Amino acid sequence: MDRKICMITGANSGIGKAAAIQIAQQGYHTILACRNQQKGEAALRDVMEASGSNAVELMLVDMSLQSSIDDLAEAYLAQHDRLDVLIQNAAVFDITQKE
Repeated sequence: MDRKICMITGANSGIGKAAAIQIAQQGYHTILACRNQQKGEAALRDVMEASGSNAVELMLVDMSLQSSIDDLAEAYLAQHDRLDVLIQNAAVFDITQKE
């Protein structure tokens, strides 16, 4: 049976990175969906080392841009035929809003 696939947005630090380590340790193919390539690559190395899993990959996405989300979906579907778990950890907010 194929390994289950889990994608985690905002997985380069904090809760997202901790979740990625735990999910990878459970045997999932774990996809780190990160905005910054350099931080994402560092997180990829950390998650692989901490989890002991090589079934971890990095995909880039800026969740504040619909075009970037569309690009992620296209790239994902070119490589994978399903997604078993999606953890939406990335935060998107309007920093211009004032009360």
